Amino acid sequence: MKKVNDIHNTRLHHQANQSYFPWLYTLCLMLSLALPASAKETVIHAGHLLAVPGKPIQEKVSLITENGLIKAIKKGFVDGETVIDLSDSYVLPGLIDMHAHIASSISEEEKYPRMKMLDVHTANKSALALKAIPYIRQTLRAGFTTVRGLGDPGGVIFDLRNAVNQGIIDGPRIIAAQTQISVTNGEYDPARLGVRPNVENTFDNSGLCDGPYACRRTVRRLVAEGADVIKLRIAGNGAIFNHSNVFEYEDEIEAVINTAHRLGRRVAVHVASEKAAIMVLKAGADTIEHGPLPREGFKLAKKAYFTPTLLVQKENKDTILKFSGRDIYSSALKTVGEAYRAGVPILFGSDSGAIPHSEAAKEFGLLVEAGLSNEDAIKAATVTASEALGLSQMIGTLEPGKAADIIATTENPLTNINTLEQVAFVMKGGKVF
Repeated sequence: MKKVNDIHNTRLHHQANQSYFPWLYTLCLMLSLALPASAKETVIHAGHLLAVPGKPIQEKVSLITENGLIKAIKKGFVDGETVIDLSDSYVLPGLIDMHAHIASSISEEEKYPRMKMLDVHTANKSALALKAIPYIRQTLRAGFTTVRGLGDPGGVIFDLRNAVNQGIIDGPRIIAAQTQISVTNGEYDPARLGVRPNVENTFDNSGLCDGPYACRRTVRRLVAEGADVIKLRIAGNGAIFNHSNVFEYEDEIEAVINTAHRLGRRVAVHVASEKAAIMVLKAGADTIEHGPLPREGFKLAKKAYFTPTLLVQKENKDTILKFSGRDIYSSALKTVGEAYRAGVPILFGSDSGAIPHSEAAKEFGLLVEAGLSNEDAIKAATVTASEALGLSQMIGTLEPGKAADIIATTENPLTNINTLEQVAFVMKGGKVF
């Protein structure tokens, strides 16, 4: 089992699994989700169990966990050597945040909300990793047992993921992208973020590429380095720059997405214009991040997933309104409601890192404000999220054989969605945090 635990630590092993045997890599990742925290059996008395969001709550049942997995679910409160009393609580699967920047943070205490790009990419890696540990712990203790890290600076996210997998530090399971792929003059070109071209070569995890061949090479390199998911950032941020120009060509977008799919990786695409959303959906993007998502894209988006990240748009609405005269938050709420009613699968994504990690669960209330039912908002962070990751066999619901990722709240989240902002109990892989 230790070999599974160390799957990301040996580059040669990782390359072999990913490049030639993607099914084997997926199997190893699934197995790593269930690494045991303890071999002993634990019984959880659940007063109200929402085992599968979307299905009815079960009353007074016992969850039995062993070796980091759910061994059985039995009616009534059964005895056991170790018993956890949640008989007055609402118990549900661990939450999944599909859009996080787990090694970054904006907090009220920080004088400058974002570290300068040059500072981040050239800073001491050990210092960056140590600074990220409290963010990771905050995320786990807020009830998020799995996160998808969609772009973290400094090249430390893989090391942090591995440290969590090995039990060195406490944290959620991290599905990591590390850097974001962009083209020259695109949104994530370091030069557009204030970094002089003559120091760009200090960026040891740059995702910059131009032309389909270079973009294929970049995807292959990122996968070889350990990427679980590929993040593509498309230009055309009309909300900020007052234009909707897309600097990427179709063949560059297709090269990124097709190469990732060949290597068994899914692709999350940051879009900030309607034109960009249509382009990447046609190219086969797996998830659309942020939006906007035009109505003509709803049919295409039914084959993908939409992560609206409403919280970060709300937090920045006044700044963007002042800068560009655009009310992006109101537009985003309307778009999410229309997409939801049209049948587009909605994912929970907080964009934590751009907002404090401890506040990620506020996204639930905003999804409900946009028109989702409480039940579907919860599904966006459990059932639907696990499907989008390709890991529904292991996480997203509480069923025998799946990971013992369990949280509890004092109130019913189906009637009070805001109770998820105050999670009272967290277990990940059979270990209580």
